[in-house]
Amino acid sequence: MDHRFTEIFGTVTSPYLPTLADGAARLSVTLKTEAQPYGEFIASWSCQANGSPMPFQLQVDSSCLETEQALVLEARCSTAPGQAGTVAFASQPFAGEASTQVGPLDLLLEPIDGIAQATAEKMPIPPAIIPLSGVIQIPPELMLEEAYLDTTLLLIQEDGYSNRASSNIAEHSRLVRQPNAPFTLLLDASVIPPGYRVKLHMGLLSLDRQQLLAGNVIKNLDLSNPMDLSEIILRKPRR
Repeated sequence: MDHRFTEIFGTVTSPYLPTLADGAARLSVTLKTEAQPYGEFIASWSCQANGSPMPFQLQVDSSCLETEQALVLEARCSTAPGQAGTVAFASQPFAGEASTQVGPLDLLLEPIDGIAQATAEKMPIPPAIIPLSGVIQIPPELMLEEAYLDTTLLLIQEDGYSNRASSNIAEHSRLVRQPNAPFTLLLDASVIPPGYRVKLHMGLLSLDRQQLLAGNVIKNLDLSNPMDLSEIILRKPRR
């Protein structure tokens, strides 16, 4: 294992997964400091899911764990973007020692008061998992001291776009301080529709997440037999 990176892994279990008109409920796990507000983080993993418990995997730059600030892991089940969409939640302290692996962790979500009765459904069954792993290379001339790297599997809609929240099938986002960045997306196969078309989108973003510094897109990815993703090279965006 590469000691520059720490893999945090385990399962996240939701008491229910509400049925949505468009897409599926989203499970997420986020590593952050206690001082960081919602939306700011060190690393975050998420996916749409119809099943639970769902395995998760966070790849973290080990140097990000070398902080005097208290670290926490937050897990959510959400039915819409934003904090208001959370229907189940869990939080626990995270010991910040850098190690090659931390886990397995079992994150058990608790229903948000007042929401459980309105959205409660039968206990979800375990999902069928599709793993998608690779390594993203950031050229030296594009590397900053610190930036965010997003890796997102997007469903291509009937109109050719991928701009709906339901098009985001799975995502891994993290602070990067190294020129190579491993990632793992874990997908619930049941959220992939028949005759699907998906693309893997990677973006290197400024710390305020407002500027795209570099990126790459792999189109028409076959999830049943994915191509080699061990050396994806980012490039400057077209102007």
